Amino acid sequence: MARKPRILFPGAFYHVYNRGNDRHPVYRDDEDRMKYLWYLTKYAKEMSVVLISYCLLTNHFHLFLRTLLANLPMFMHRLHSAYAKWYNKKRNRTGHLYGSRYQATLVQETNYSLKLSQYIHLNPVRANLVALPEEWRWSSYPHFIGSRPIPFLDSTIVLDQFGTTPEAQHDAYRGFVLEGLEEGTAWIEPPVKDGLFLGDDEFIAQIYAKYSTVDTKLPGWFLDDVRTPTIHDILSLVLQESGLSFGTLRESKRYNHTHWRGLFAFLSKKLANASTKQLSQILGLSPSATSKAIYRYESKVLSDRQLRKRVEKIVRSLETRAIGPKEKSDI
Repeated sequence: MARKPRILFPGAFYHVYNRGNDRHPVYRDDEDRMKYLWYLTKYAKEMSVVLISYCLLTNHFHLFLRTLLANLPMFMHRLHSAYAKWYNKKRNRTGHLYGSRYQATLVQETNYSLKLSQYIHLNPVRANLVALPEEWRWSSYPHFIGSRPIPFLDSTIVLDQFGTTPEAQHDAYRGFVLEGLEEGTAWIEPPVKDGLFLGDDEFIAQIYAKYSTVDTKLPGWFLDDVRTPTIHDILSLVLQESGLSFGTLRESKRYNHTHWRGLFAFLSKKLANASTKQLSQILGLSPSATSKAIYRYESKVLSDRQLRKRVEKIVRSLETRAIGPKEKSDI
């Protein structure tokens, strides 16, 4: 049976989950969960993935996240490769830790993000591990109700639907989750359509209309076999979008020109896996200055929603240039 395709585009929201091989534990103690969270935050920061909510149980996990750069497969590969290697070394074991390829459902914003977050946070209660969700240490629920802030989370997509002040949002969200617990509605896993979507019919139609071909089959660049863009791809697009010459991009000190230079370095690092040394040679900067430029630009992307939207638009333009299988390069 053919496996379901990954749906990848900048700014996409996903529910990601998986179980251990033969349903065996993937977290046997608190040290395991701490290490998984360490890797999770490390690679999320490095790869511009926004973490919204999570829950780590015993033999499975749930993540609700957003990828700013359409790089979910690369992110999950790095995360689980690093954790599995650490886990196996700790226990002197070999073999697969996870039972199969992780599941990733594309999530519609608004109401569907609410139900998904509620479902994730009630998983420990559903599994009879605790009586109330706040009793489970290894989920993001305490952050959502204001009892334990978690710095690496961005919960605004959910909490902004509950009021204008943090106190009102925390209280309303707690009530929302407990209401689902009392009514029993939160036990029901959110329905996934076409094996790919958590959203209404209009949302699904919009995705197919925007990214599918005439016969509604998803094109190759839409899936996780997309060819990785090269530094040349990114540089060409940045020069086209900015209207700058390469010399100006490399040497100008004007603020709006340094913005484009930062964008080029940021995308090359994140999408083309360019080394700092490569980028420093291209831009005529020291490795230290290049690293700082990438860090500053990434910080802006994560904190500035308008800039994030502009970057997502540029990445979409870049993807249309990268249509085709990985092994075919235009350089």
